[in-house]
Amino acid sequence: MHLRSGLLTFIDSLYSGVTGADARSTWRHQYQLLQGAQPQKTKRILTWTGLVAGAIMTLWFLASYNSHGALDKRSCEHPVVRLVSDAQRAFNETMQRQSTTLEEAVAEYHRRYNMPPPPHFDEWYAFATARNTVLIDEFDTIYHALQPFWGLQPSTIRSRVREDLGYNNFVMGAAVRDGRVMHLGNGGQQEFQKDATIKILEKFAQWLPDMLLEFNVHDEPRVAVPHEELHRLITKGYETQARLDHHALVNGFSKGDAHDPLPPEEIYTTRFNDIQRQETWLFSRLSCPPDTPARSLDGNAPDNSSAFALEPLGFIFNQTAASDMCNSPSLRHRLGVFYRPNSFKVTNELTPVFSMSHPSSFQDIAYPSPFYYEGVSQYDENTAVEWENKKPQLYWRGGTTGGHSIGGAWQNFQRQRIIGNLTHPQSPQYLLQRKNVCRPGRTEGWEVQQANQTQLDGLFDTHFVEIKDCDEDCPAEEQFFDDIREPDPREEAWKYRYLLDMDGHAYSGRFYAFMRSKSVPFKLTFFREWHEDILIPWVHYVPINKDGTEIPELVRFFEQDPTGQQIARSIGQDGQDWAARTIRNDDIDVYMFRLYLE
Repeated sequence: MHLRSGLLTFIDSLYSGVTGADARSTWRHQYQLLQGAQPQKTKRILTWTGLVAGAIMTLWFLASYNSHGALDKRSCEHPVVRLVSDAQRAFNETMQRQSTTLEEAVAEYHRRYNMPPPPHFDEWYAFATARNTVLIDEFDTIYHALQPFWGLQPSTIRSRVREDLGYNNFVMGAAVRDGRVMHLGNGGQQEFQKDATIKILEKFAQWLPDMLLEFNVHDEPRVAVPHEELHRLITKGYETQARLDHHALVNGFSKGDAHDPLPPEEIYTTRFNDIQRQETWLFSRLSCPPDTPARSLDGNAPDNSSAFALEPLGFIFNQTAASDMCNSPSLRHRLGVFYRPNSFKVTNELTPVFSMSHPSSFQDIAYPSPFYYEGVSQYDENTAVEWENKKPQLYWRGGTTGGHSIGGAWQNFQRQRIIGNLTHPQSPQYLLQRKNVCRPGRTEGWEVQQANQTQLDGLFDTHFVEIKDCDEDCPAEEQFFDDIREPDPREEAWKYRYLLDMDGHAYSGRFYAFMRSKSVPFKLTFFREWHEDILIPWVHYVPINKDGTEIPELVRFFEQDPTGQQIARSIGQDGQDWAARTIRNDDIDVYMFRLYLE
């Protein structure tokens, strides 16, 4: 009886942690049936059952321990805990592998890109180390942006730039001649763009070849190359790189034909098509692979959210995939750049247009925004508020920018959807509830429940300050968003622990100020910027899904869960510290030097 009782207790303890009540009762039933069997047979069965059960227990026990020897309760933890842990581990690995000498940096360049670094890489390395660049090897964004251009003849690239700068294409021109920088005019009236760009280039122009550069003065992107042509360009680019004669290389540039822009009378047409305030999705998805949702034949394929979102509630685990237009055709009607943008002049020819940001389906070359460099929107340390004194709320103020609404289209636009979901009394909101039984090794420890108003009361302070870009739709928007606020001073945001940051016509110029404020930025963006390799989601900011369904649970977790409280405070502090080291004007100088060498 002792053997029988002990085995029964063992089975109970084993399967209470692994398989649950239903399986446990089944094992009990099978054991009880043995009591009526022949004694010798029962003994043999009990022996084998014990061995099998012991083996299962051992395997489960070992699998439940992590590399540090502690019981792995990840499946029982909040999903955010896992996302933060994984992101921090990957970030630490990146930090540990950075090159510490020029020789190591050159070797790492060879390893990553299978070709030698550009001329004057040694001067760039000295420039970067003198400015205490932290991530000396993390410039993959530049490589991927420039890879298609290796498939074109240099003379073709130069001729396209000359043509664009000779025609009023809303691009700003700059030239480097014998180590000196010249502003070529054109473009718009954004003085900060001209001032910052020239100021940056002058710091390293002596190491650059003669060149013409064109900068997009619009928020919206400019270059969308069809996938088939883009694929051919990239393939040919790899072949060109493979043919480089490493032994014949010298640390200098070849002489090109970087002439001045063509005069207008020699240009018969512009390569840019002007389709502002029209739907641009069909034009914009051209670079997506044919087998992606954005290119579906019937035009109504579902988003491939499994590539970037962790259920339940859609927490982002891969920000790159989440911001990939090709994964999310639903953005056709949500993102203003695809639905009646206020400005949209685009070409299908690969042209080196430098833009401050762009969606993934465009081939603009991202460069650091002069808006950041000139401090147009900046954080003032004198207005700082310590974490303990910040309001435990999510804060946002802004206008209905991001697209021109006609025929009720505003109901699908990103800003209107997010703010409506957070503030409108009829919009359902959801939270996570831990299940009664959370078993190590399993993943079903959490379930979604619709929140009641008392659970969310006081968590959000998110309001529009202006209804615009809507014509006949404006009255309906004003009625729906009936609590329009007056604009706050910029420093009002620093009083809140959580700051929502969303795209407008393009990237948000407030992001860097938010990063420096010691608050936690909730970043919802589909525009790629230069800092993709530098600012790490779940370490320096919180990435948000396109519908924002997870926002209420995030604020609740960060405020009401002890682990969440620690994570939120850490992201706020780490984000501020990291911003002070990696998105300084010095870091923008280093990036621009590397970009134009490449």
